[in-house]
Amino acid sequence: MYIHWCAKIKDEVEKLAYQLNEEAERTERPIRRLSKVMYGSTWADMQVDVMGVCLSSIKHVVGTTSGCFYPRSNHWEVGGRPQCDKCGCRVRIAHIVSRLWRQFQTTGTAIRGFSSGRPRGTTPADDRYIVLRARRNRRQTAGEIARHTTQATGRPISRFTVARRLHGGGLFARRPVRCVPLTPAHRRRRSLWCREHRNWRDNEWGRVLFTDESRFSLSSDSHRILIWRERGSREHPSNIIERDRYGGRGVLVWGGIMLGSRTDLHIFDAGSVNGTRYCNEILLPYVRLFRGAMGLQFLFMDDNAPCHLTVAAEQLLESEDIKRMDWPA
Repeated sequence: MYIHWCAKIKDEVEKLAYQLNEEAERTERPIRRLSKVMYGSTWADMQVDVMGVCLSSIKHVVGTTSGCFYPRSNHWEVGGRPQCDKCGCRVRIAHIVSRLWRQFQTTGTAIRGFSSGRPRGTTPADDRYIVLRARRNRRQTAGEIARHTTQATGRPISRFTVARRLHGGGLFARRPVRCVPLTPAHRRRRSLWCREHRNWRDNEWGRVLFTDESRFSLSSDSHRILIWRERGSREHPSNIIERDRYGGRGVLVWGGIMLGSRTDLHIFDAGSVNGTRYCNEILLPYVRLFRGAMGLQFLFMDDNAPCHLTVAAEQLLESEDIKRMDWPA
């Protein structure tokens, strides 16, 4: 922004700059007043847009000159100049205006120079390589990708730069979804089961008791494994880790639900669950009561766990006239 200055404008700037010192803790007010004087008075025919640039620079520096990082509210006038009551530094606004004036005399402008900032450590090709490597192996950490990229390009690249490039490419570190692995045969049988029961109504589903056991691990099983994925792709097959075994200590809990009702949660004591324990702790105290309340139309659903398919469990269900629903587990 190029402006034609004159000596009279320079004197007015220096005089009003000292007025700013009297109200340094309220910088906004003199900035507006100074702009009004310069735009609406005798020199209206001159281009004085540089005033806005000068004053914005003053506003930017006040409170940080001489290494002071306290807000302007902590600066008070001491000896004609504002002084910080925290660290004792003095803000030299007149010197800032003088420096801007010398800059204009030398370069013809008082605009702060443009700075492109720190140069980027990667090229567009490097950015594409980083994103592609994360998509091919989503479990790689940012540090591992940084090491591979450094070896490939010959330039040092930090893991923080890699993380920023991945975020720019739409990839974020998230915990993966875990599920029980299914074979193609499992998928076919489950699809057939769904087609057979897709026309069932509420009254038919209302007579089914769905039961299952779940093991809750008492120790972490994730080991903080993260994957790089896009937003909204949580359930995508490439972002799911199949796992059916969890090491460490855990608690086995059984429960059942049906439309409008549910069972109490049953926690198994330590030890494995065999057919005898399944009959004594689940079928007799829970399932038999629901069978008595629902009548002959009652259907019992459990999965194909080994303890569910023992001879003892089959004989008990047959003796109690409990019909088991087929489940393609």
